[in-house]
Amino acid sequence: MRAIVGDVPLAGSPFPPIADYAFLSDCEVTALIAPSGNVEWLCAPRLDSPSVFATLLDRDAGGFRLGPADASVPAARRYLPGTMVLETTWGTTTGWVIVRDAL
Repeated sequence: MRAIVGDVPLAGSPFPPIADYAFLSDCEVTALIAPSGNVEWLCAPRLDSPSVFATLLDRDAGGFRLGPADASVPAARRYLPGTMVLETTWGTTTGWVIVRDAL
């Protein structure tokens, strides 16, 4: 759990605020995507199944990321209009990487 004072997380926590996570769902499976682009929570094949990725609870519990190795923080994130498709954009020294996540 995060230690917080009011709405401000205490320094030193490895976990971003829960409000900074993006939510993906296909009405059967759900996932939480961290601000870094990591899939940090995923239960499959159903919402009540055991977690496949659980980095949200424990940094050593496993996660998944598809993004450039030399950029740890995306330049931008947004849902494509009218969809549950998350678009994450990273700027690199040689160009841009755009990843679209959907379930």
